[in-house]
Amino acid sequence: MDLSQNQLSGPIPSFFESYTSLQYLNLSFNDFSGPVPIGSPFNSTAEVSLQGNKILCALTTIHGLPPCLTFNSSGKGISYILKIVLPLGVFSLLSLLCLLWLFFTKRRRQPQRFFISNRKLEKVSYADSFKGTNHFSPDNLIGMGRFGAVYKAVLDVAALPVAIKVFNLEQHGAVKSFCDECKVLKIIRHRNLINVITLCSTIDYSGKEFKALIFEYMPNGSLEKWIHPTTYGSGERPLSLGQRINIAMDVAYALDYLHNRCVPALVHCDLKPSNILLDYDMTAHVADFGLTKFLNTSSSSVQHNSSTMSCGPIGSIGYIPTEYAMGVKNTTEGDVYSYGVLLLQMITGKRPTDEIFKDGLNLHRFVYAAFPERISEILDANLVQELSNTGSGSEEQNCAEAWMHGCIIPLVKVGLLCCMELPRQRIRVGDVCSEVAGIKDEYLMSLLQLEQRSG
Repeated sequence: MDLSQNQLSGPIPSFFESYTSLQYLNLSFNDFSGPVPIGSPFNSTAEVSLQGNKILCALTTIHGLPPCLTFNSSGKGISYILKIVLPLGVFSLLSLLCLLWLFFTKRRRQPQRFFISNRKLEKVSYADSFKGTNHFSPDNLIGMGRFGAVYKAVLDVAALPVAIKVFNLEQHGAVKSFCDECKVLKIIRHRNLINVITLCSTIDYSGKEFKALIFEYMPNGSLEKWIHPTTYGSGERPLSLGQRINIAMDVAYALDYLHNRCVPALVHCDLKPSNILLDYDMTAHVADFGLTKFLNTSSSSVQHNSSTMSCGPIGSIGYIPTEYAMGVKNTTEGDVYSYGVLLLQMITGKRPTDEIFKDGLNLHRFVYAAFPERISEILDANLVQELSNTGSGSEEQNCAEAWMHGCIIPLVKVGLLCCMELPRQRIRVGDVCSEVAGIKDEYLMSLLQLEQRSG
């Protein structure tokens, strides 16, 4: 029987053993596998050809095939398997144990670091501050004030960078400023006020007293650097008209909260661009409450002690209303005056302390002289450029005119009303909020109309 080259597979069928008279069987060049049967004709004188079946094995030493592994009583098959499998298994197990030992040893050597939300930080030590600022390196210095310096810090346990305001306790009034700021920060919460995280009052490595406040870090810095980028070499892109309106609204809302939503009411006393900080989204946050005073509701003025009043008017030159120089105590109207100066500075790009303002000329009078017909002549150059970049077509010209008459001139008017000479003539901060909100609506409407015309 010739069944060669038929691509037959599997074990050789056992029925061949029933063909006892079979003299010739050719199963070569197939794909048979497993042991060859031991009955006839495979153990007789019959001619059997099995070549070309590479997976066949023999239970007896015939046909020139390799022996099959069997689990006989002699244990030779088991011994053969163990010689191969056992060493591999032992080697794999030892390798796994070594890797686990190395992993846990390395993990024990490294200190565990648990990062928590900045808002949940309860305590920051001097060591944390010292390390987080790289030994109070000048590279991490982000601001200087009358009572100390502000550093950017990366704390081991904090999720995000923080700002650490370190008080110079050798400066007269610094300790009082620290205590006053703590009292204020403890009671205020508003999206447009800087958020304090915690404080640090301890001893430094030299045994001297150390006091610091830890705030949320504002990555876009102060408004001062954005209004005057060339002065600081910051390379910031110019503020757009929309950003100026948003910042004006943010600061107005912050003042409205301090004056009308806090009990007792608060007077900031030092509102200026360097105390307006900008976050990732360019949202403005009023900062530095070291000079802030609680309003005495019975007399509509703030509470001062004699040492404070003897030092002269509180605030920064150029942003202090004229009545403060005549001994009038700080009032909410004084904050409104400072806001007006800040608003006019954002629009004109001029500081109230610039050299041109002398011999009775100040920023308020400078702007008032140009209002409203010649406002375009005194605008910040970046605003002028933005207006000219709207295009030369009729729709673009309409947009530029809408911005001038619907946004810029009304903003200037609000700034002028805030800076009136007499406190009772100044606009109230609540009305400022309403006016600026209306200006923002006008700006957004003009953008929408421009987009519709362009589409």
